[in-house]
Amino acid sequence: MKTPTPANFADALKATRKKLGLNQAEVATFLDVSPRAIWKWENGIAPPLALTAEGALARLAILKKAHAANRKLSKNLPL
Repeated sequence: MKTPTPANFADALKATRKKLGLNQAEVATFLDVSPRAIWKWENGIAPPLALTAEGALARLAILKKAHAANRKLSKNLPL
């Protein structure tokens, strides 16, 4: 996976969050930052300070894999 440039981080973060069906507060909890930080990152107001852009997207990629596995599992459950 190509690391997004700082100019693309806001878009990549927002797109990944929406693809996972998460709100900013849920992502903030997962990344151990405030919801306001997520809002600032997504709006290009401030870059991540405690995490690198690559680190934040890597953590979301882990969550994305877990989410996909969960979806696959739930499709195979008998009703």
